[in-house]
Amino acid sequence: MRNPAMTLQELLSATEGRVVPSGSIDETVGDDLVEEAERAAGDAGWRFVHLDTEGAADKRRALEQVQEAFALPEWFGHNWDALADALSDVTDDRGVLVVWTGAEALGGEDEDTYATLLDVLRDRADDDDPRAGGPFCVVLA
Repeated sequence: MRNPAMTLQELLSATEGRVVPSGSIDETVGDDLVEEAERAAGDAGWRFVHLDTEGAADKRRALEQVQEAFALPEWFGHNWDALADALSDVTDDRGVLVVWTGAEALGGEDEDTYATLLDVLRDRADDDDPRAGGPFCVVLA
């Protein structure tokens, strides 16, 4: 059986700024994904963000949870353009690993909000501007 932390270390090394569905992670990670990802990110010197949209039934609540998870400033505008701008400032020289829990639940409550948030995160992950720092990877859990 593989070590879950090692699986995530491999993921951190291989993703290079992509949104990764949870199905692409070795099954040994299981329910401890958030804790294991946080440990693996720390071991790799990456910034770790746990985005939990469980219980978010609409855009307003989802953006509040995003603001909290990413520690966005109070003046954050709570719209998609403002989020895209704010995420461009979420950087780390080594990389940023975001584990998004509750994504499926958000999609069940508000499909448009889920799809737009996913697009914004993908756009940030695809940003190859050198000022963006290291890779920005999102794992849907």
